[in-house]
Amino acid sequence: MGKQKNTTINAIIILEKFLDNLELEKAMWERKKKQKIELAIAELLEQRMELQKHYKLQMVLRVVVIENPFARIPLFADIFGGYFDERWQFINGNCKRIFAGDKLKELEALKGKSV
Repeated sequence: MGKQKNTTINAIIILEKFLDNLELEKAMWERKKKQKIELAIAELLEQRMELQKHYKLQMVLRVVVIENPFARIPLFADIFGGYFDERWQFINGNCKRIFAGDKLKELEALKGKSV
């Protein structure tokens, strides 16, 4: 007989503050595309500090959901679908992200290109 599994908790839900700097990242990406040479870290930081003066950075609330694969009553699939929210699920023993909000995906794509 296998180990007992908790079926009463359907998910762990984390509410956190998240920095919405999408517009700043877009501006940094555009500036980087226009430059012909690769800049040093100090120069990139200097440009970021200059651009930051023109963009409002704000903290937003987001939710990260990790579903319990043994839940007797699963969490509804259509809740927690905000712009920066994430949802994780165990699939074949591995925890995989099954949802990411639109702005989070856009921010990740920009950061992936600019790092």
